[in-house]
Amino acid sequence: MSTRPPYVKRLIDQGKFIFLSRPRRFGKSLLLSTIEAYFRGEKELFNGTWLGDNETEWAQYPVLHFDMSIACGNDVSMNPTFAACCGITQQEILDYFEAGISKFCEENGWTREKTLSVLKLKYDSYRFTKSEELVYNPYSLLLAFNDVNLGDYWIKSGTSKVFVDYLPRSEFDLLELQDLWVDQSRMEATYSSEDAIPLLFQTGYLTIKEFKRDEMGEVLYRLGLPNGEVRNALINQLMPKYMGISLSEFTNSYSDLKKKFTSGDVPGWIGIR
Repeated sequence: MSTRPPYVKRLIDQGKFIFLSRPRRFGKSLLLSTIEAYFRGEKELFNGTWLGDNETEWAQYPVLHFDMSIACGNDVSMNPTFAACCGITQQEILDYFEAGISKFCEENGWTREKTLSVLKLKYDSYRFTKSEELVYNPYSLLLAFNDVNLGDYWIKSGTSKVFVDYLPRSEFDLLELQDLWVDQSRMEATYSSEDAIPLLFQTGYLTIKEFKRDEMGEVLYRLGLPNGEVRNALINQLMPKYMGISLSEFTNSYSDLKKKFTSGDVPGWIGIR
């Protein structure tokens, strides 16, 4: 068991008012429920955990629920201390999901290394701070282990209407996603028709790939697509909108494109709409 205090304890010690932003279905509600149980003094729920073994005062406090429409308080969303607060790390997969890994190996005839590599490409590589600690999409990963299937669970759970309908009407160029350097203020800003980057980053369709400091010492972040699941979302949901064709038309064209490209039929794939 880790000797490092868990995120619940560190968040509580951080201050009275905390704001943490993460994409949908990344465990924010579960985290709040855990914090609520802690403040209610429900010690039995923490048996076998760091808090259960180390916390000496289990005082009971009244817990109030508020529906907050604005962000306030100490924003720790890009604080490296809480880089992996929501999500599942590679080490946590190795520590707690051996049964799921084994099922994938058996179902597909893969080695353990192959299974871990495929899961990583499909669901990993979310990075929310300067820290290089990456996390998997917890919603998709847990359902993948449950179903022993590499589904696009997070995407199918409720793609934002704003994302699908707003972006094709904006001035955003999808080609920018290949190598996009931005400062932190742009990532945290409210999105507009002139700049879709805040929307894409805050909703989980873009993530931090690396960061550097410019000549003035300001931090710049390179953003990109996190994994295969998000890449599928852009292909299947956004591209038809941008091209002005139906999803079925796009799916057929995309399938033909892949076949011709992999077979070396360059004239053929150039001619596909």
